[in-house]
Amino acid sequence: MIKRCALLISITLVSLCGWAQDSRNQRSKEFGVGVGSFYYLGELNQKQFNAITPGPLLSFRANINRRIGFNFSFASGKIEGADSLSSEGFKRNRNLHFQSSIQELSVVFEINYFDYQVGNKKYPFSPYLYFGFSAFRFNPKALDNNNEFQELQPIGTEGQNLDDGTPYNLFNFAVPFGIGIRFNVVGNLGIAIHTGMRRTYTDYLDDVSTTYADPQQFEVEDRQFVDRSIAPARPDGSNTGLQRGQPSNKDWFNHTGITLTFKVQKKRNFCPAWYNN
Repeated sequence: MIKRCALLISITLVSLCGWAQDSRNQRSKEFGVGVGSFYYLGELNQKQFNAITPGPLLSFRANINRRIGFNFSFASGKIEGADSLSSEGFKRNRNLHFQSSIQELSVVFEINYFDYQVGNKKYPFSPYLYFGFSAFRFNPKALDNNNEFQELQPIGTEGQNLDDGTPYNLFNFAVPFGIGIRFNVVGNLGIAIHTGMRRTYTDYLDDVSTTYADPQQFEVEDRQFVDRSIAPARPDGSNTGLQRGQPSNKDWFNHTGITLTFKVQKKRNFCPAWYNN
């Protein structure tokens, strides 16, 4: 009886140790460096993959197992758009443009389609999906008559700084989601490629959202940013109160990147020497 109990306990301990060892072996951490690109969708651009600009990308991924993990990343770059590139008459006549730097911190939940593990030849690649949360900063600018970029938010081009108006915040939040693929290269090095959209909670990435303000209420040097239209709608040369943007549609932006990742957690074996995973 004692021998049977000892055997049962031994088998149980070996099984638990094997499960724990396998679970630990699936957990890992990865650092990544790479290059990404941004483009935006809003009043001044509605074409996918248009006006793409590159920027640096850093990431840290905590793998819970071979299928799921959390990715923390920082990306920086630029977004831009211009009515002059549009085929729509209304937009070409509106004649607005902008450029904005953008910095994003994000945390996303990633789900691999196949088992994947950096440095493991048994699990060399997998497509994946991701979704999560991000916070970002932007700062739209436009060229003045001297061909120099000026910040638009302090001007309040749609009257945000007049009367009881409220300037929009240059910090905002977004919901990122997208797809990617990751694969091993050599040793503990891997590559991840992704692309995804960000649904933001602002309509002012491009400084365009509602209606024209009255240029006469602005400083002379700022009036050029309020109304740049080629042919004003009214005979008196005024567009005040007329449509300038579409406030019901929030702005979006895309981030696409390629990252070189490397595994940083050393393999540890806490099981007895007589067990080998």
